[in-house]
Amino acid sequence: MLDAAKINELAEMTPQELADLLGPELDIYIQKMQKVEAAQRASKQLLTFMQYINPDPDAPDDITRSKYEVHALHKVLAEALEKVERGEMLRLALSVPPQMGKTAICTKGFPAWIAGKYPHRDTIIAAYNQNLAETFGTHIRRIIEGREFQEVFPKARLEGGVRSKKEMMFEDGGSINLIGRDGAGTGRSADLFIIDDPYKNKTDVDSLATREEVWSLYTRVVNSRMRNTGAVIVIHTRWSDDDLIARLCDPKNPFYNADVAKDWTYINIPEIMDDEVVAGILGKKVGDALWPERRSLKMLNTVRLMDPAGFSALHMGKPTPPEGAFFQVEHLRGYEHKQLPKNMRFYLAGDLAVSTKKTADKSAVGIWGIDSEPEPNLWLMPHLLWKRSATDETVEWIIDQAKQYGILTAYWEKGQIDNAVGPFLERRMMERVKKGEGQWFHLEKFPTTGDKGKRAQSFRSLCAQGRVKFPTFAPWWPAAKDHMLKFTGSGNDLEDDFADMCGIMGQAANQILRAHVPKATNVVSPKVGTLAWTRWASDADKRRRNMPGRIVRAF
Repeated sequence: MLDAAKINELAEMTPQELADLLGPELDIYIQKMQKVEAAQRASKQLLTFMQYINPDPDAPDDITRSKYEVHALHKVLAEALEKVERGEMLRLALSVPPQMGKTAICTKGFPAWIAGKYPHRDTIIAAYNQNLAETFGTHIRRIIEGREFQEVFPKARLEGGVRSKKEMMFEDGGSINLIGRDGAGTGRSADLFIIDDPYKNKTDVDSLATREEVWSLYTRVVNSRMRNTGAVIVIHTRWSDDDLIARLCDPKNPFYNADVAKDWTYINIPEIMDDEVVAGILGKKVGDALWPERRSLKMLNTVRLMDPAGFSALHMGKPTPPEGAFFQVEHLRGYEHKQLPKNMRFYLAGDLAVSTKKTADKSAVGIWGIDSEPEPNLWLMPHLLWKRSATDETVEWIIDQAKQYGILTAYWEKGQIDNAVGPFLERRMMERVKKGEGQWFHLEKFPTTGDKGKRAQSFRSLCAQGRVKFPTFAPWWPAAKDHMLKFTGSGNDLEDDFADMCGIMGQAANQILRAHVPKATNVVSPKVGTLAWTRWASDADKRRRNMPGRIVRAF
């Protein structure tokens, strides 16, 4: 029998001496020597370790065969994780499509590999609840107690005694602890902290309370448990622009801190290649499927057609699809200054916010005109207030624009205007009119009914008909376009002020255009003085009164 001692003794012999001594056992010896060498490589190389601990059940001693299939994306993940192990990358965020093996290597294999190399170190793994974290722990324990792990790391052994689902203790003093996102980290320090799937699904991340709970997990639990040389890995689906990865790495997020972000490396691997650099690293070209043997391009395109927003988050690592979620990119039509109609009726609409705190909503107040086409179009003017501003600043801007554009009607949500700036706006309007510095305009108030998506439906419909024109030359347009494409109408968007303003414009336009009757060339008015003429004149007068605003030459 070829035990470990015998193999070491035979290793000193020449090939001929081995052949003479072992005879038919030579092939067995060579296979076992190859396995010993593979175990040594597995202790140093993560992918080799993953293959080693997943042997082919039909040939468990054949190191050339393994259940673990290595793909180019696993090489990218392994390279990053090995940098974490060497201390070269202490903050790593990952977004990888589902069913691609990210959890197997990052949350199960990697912690076991680290425990084998450093059984005196502590690891904490967190998930959206305790059950999922313990499921990760069950898989890790199975790896550590397996024969293959012991062949790679014979000195890394779990303590005997009571088996706990929440933690694993090693004889050398290290541990692996499993917690839900509401856990406190069991009072231990951490050399490695992994957060995998802190959000259960889209509904979960749409909750502000949940997003704050996950943020608290990082700021209060992770930060309080880490040692100087400790590493943090965050892995989750990019469901929101306000998820944990966004708060840590996205400059557009209000929580973003450049000093914090510089320590983070964010790797997003899309399932359809959309970046030349990423595609090149993976041996692909733009437009290719990441793993066509697992999910073909045809299948992915079908998924995208059925659920664009879900596909973007799950398969592309982007919270919002590039074609738009609620508003579609092809429906956002622009205009140049020279294309403005000569005569339009101008109106004002706004979504107001009083607080000027960093995390508060912005106020969005805009001017828009309706032209005199048979099918009237809505033109957004380049003048826009879109920022966190004090009440007096907002009010003065509104009165200035009303005077400049000759606005007679401004539209708001009833709750906002009544409870926020309404009384102050009316008082200042009176004061400035008396001084000859302003003009009167009516405050039309819409009740707040339904969700944000329903309130923006009229505006979306006008956009889809090509009847809304945006000033592409305005400096705020790129940000506004990005804002609208990210708007979902769910009420849980990170920012929705500009889209809410557009929703009010849509409601107003719907009210105005209902009263608009296109001119007809083949209609003869009734004879003056007849009953038919009286009815016709009355209807015409009603239409004029229901169309507020003043015809003003465009600026």
